[in-house]
Amino acid sequence: MTDEDCRSIKQNYWDLSSFTVFNFFQEAKQILNLTSAEAKLTPELLQEKFDHLFKVNDKAVGGSFYLQSKVVRAKERLEEEMKSLEAAPKKNQRASDNAAPPPP
Repeated sequence: MTDEDCRSIKQNYWDLSSFTVFNFFQEAKQILNLTSAEAKLTPELLQEKFDHLFKVNDKAVGGSFYLQSKVVRAKERLEEEMKSLEAAPKKNQRASDNAAPPPP
């Protein structure tokens, strides 16, 4: 196997991995019935959608444990996304704070 083959395999792996992450983000929004009209995802909205879907899929009321687990995983994925979006501006702010002042 040549170096070129190794690079190609690595690139294909990373392309597939980012595609999967993106797809699961879109799927998580669909699972929790989040529409594009709800432009800003807030923790309160996420919790509201989660609570409703978790309750209606409770096995005690004839729901499905499988669907409950999908709802839980979707909520976790969207919470990760919200945390990373919150961290990004802070990271950029720290970088600009550490930048050298403009010359006089």
